[in-house]
Amino acid sequence: MKIAIFWLLCLALLAPCGNSNEIDREAQSTEKAKNLIEQKEIQMQQENSIPQYLYRIVSTEQWEESLRQNQVVNSSIDENFIHLGTKAQLACIAQKFWNNKDHIILKLASKKLTGRLVYEANPGGETLYYHLYDGNVPLDAVVEISRIQAINNQ
Repeated sequence: MKIAIFWLLCLALLAPCGNSNEIDREAQSTEKAKNLIEQKEIQMQQENSIPQYLYRIVSTEQWEESLRQNQVVNSSIDENFIHLGTKAQLACIAQKFWNNKDHIILKLASKKLTGRLVYEANPGGETLYYHLYDGNVPLDAVVEISRIQAINNQ
């Protein structure tokens, strides 16, 4: 990747002299290419450094069904992949989707997950999350559970 950046910069520096508009366009194009390469490098680094633990929030009913099936049961939002998050993302996810609902937070050993983990944004979103494709969450991946009861604001 760094070699590609080097060559792009060399091409920009060695480009034939033209009017300032051409040079500006070439500089912008080179800068865009450099940014794309840097973003891809960051994404690859993040994919290669999967946290030891990932987290999943499920309903009490989902958890009870999971115990019967010996794997964590998917919810209706897990259509193409299973949604997972990091510890740092838990509070935001819980507040956004589980506010005033009983739920269970599952701490999962990443290495025991089956399937393909991808670090990406949700469709239409910008925040990056871990998504598990073509797999499941076996019960032996669950290393800790935390039951959270909703507080009714009356």
